[in-house]
Amino acid sequence: MRMTMRSFSLWVLAALVAGGCANYKEPARLALQEVQYSLQAVAGDAKKYVPEQYVQLEQQYEAAKSSYASGDYKSTVRQVRELRDHISTVSAAATTARDEKTANLNQQWRSMSTDLPKMVDAIGKRLDTLSKTKKLPKNVSQSNFDAAKAAYEEMKQAWTEASAESDSGNIEAAVTKGTTVQTKGQEVMTMLGMPSTATA
Repeated sequence: MRMTMRSFSLWVLAALVAGGCANYKEPARLALQEVQYSLQAVAGDAKKYVPEQYVQLEQQYEAAKSSYASGDYKSTVRQVRELRDHISTVSAAATTARDEKTANLNQQWRSMSTDLPKMVDAIGKRLDTLSKTKKLPKNVSQSNFDAAKAAYEEMKQAWTEASAESDSGNIEAAVTKGTTVQTKGQEVMTMLGMPSTATA
């Protein structure tokens, strides 16, 4: 079982004291190895949610490696200790950013789940109504009508895909596809001469 960073650091300190601090090389090597594991553990969320802070961690890690390579083992141990503390801070920041983004995505999806089906339904009814008329209204050209019909089919497919993403738990992908539906729907409504309140 891999020891925690705290217990490992205490072990390193004990090793240095026991050895009279005469030989920092092995403790420094082990400290670098352990902090690399910690860095890898936070990399996923940190790169995604706080990338600038993760870059700082990488720079600190490279600096510690450089100290070790130059034989400055005492500085390596000190740098690793500082890096360990910074990893904890960045990990907490990444978790907060992730949770905030997740909450925002969930709120967006709840809104889309209510509004977009209404939009798709309203466009479908408008297309059906216009298809039954002998002559299109002045504010709807034939080319726009034809384009709107094609776009409407794309909207329905995209909404089906968005719903499937939501059902599978991928809310970020669902919101991305839902945004596509929303944008295309607004364009189609304009082509069909529909007021923006038509889906209310």
